[in-house]
Amino acid sequence: VALCGRETAQADRYETYRALDAALDRINQAVGDAQALGYDPVLAEALRARARIQQRQTKTALAAGSLLDAIDAAARGRDDRVAALAWIDLVYHTGAHQPDADRLD
Repeated sequence: VALCGRETAQADRYETYRALDAALDRINQAVGDAQALGYDPVLAEALRARARIQQRQTKTALAAGSLLDAIDAAARGRDDRVAALAWIDLVYHTGAHQPDADRLD
């Protein structure tokens, strides 16, 4: 769990310095570690962080998928806070980056 937290923190630092490719590499490592660990609350946090980086790279479809995966992981891990934050991120992301009349029904 601590290793995943360190990988996520390192990705945040790379993102701060706009080294988005390095940040994505780090967060993908954290996602893989969290999946191997099988601890869904940590996985949900890592997926949410990955979505944020993907949004900054304008990889909108991938970001939406990461957010949906984060919501699922948070629900499995019973992490209501991360689930709520991921839903908020998804609503914002969909409205801001995918304003499609069909999606508004």
